[in-house]
Amino acid sequence: MKPAALVPVILALATAPAAAADVSGVWRLKAKVESFAFELECKLAQAGAKVTGVCTDLATNDPQHKPQGSHTLTMGKVDGDRVTIAYKTHFLLIPFTASYSGVLNGDTISGVAKAPGHDGTFVATR
Repeated sequence: MKPAALVPVILALATAPAAAADVSGVWRLKAKVESFAFELECKLAQAGAKVTGVCTDLATNDPQHKPQGSHTLTMGKVDGDRVTIAYKTHFLLIPFTASYSGVLNGDTISGVAKAPGHDGTFVATR
């Protein structure tokens, strides 16, 4: 093949979209929002850009943290290496939506944990 004939092939490979990230699996999520630290086990399934699943509270050594059970995701999506999930929960009988938005890097997602009026950080590992 002549070098000039390789140019279209090289250009096609260079402009091909990257393979979509797959976040399916079991993730251990550790978060801290203000002084409140907690851990979750999230079982995620991905179909295209949509993420579904359940996050279950895990016991910690933090006396403020009271595990509240399992939370079915109300929203989950992957956009390139950006991952966002959310679920409904409550604190002192006050319902709210907790959300996590971060960047996927191999088997780690790290980013911002949010509850209404409060932001923190999280790291999830698969």
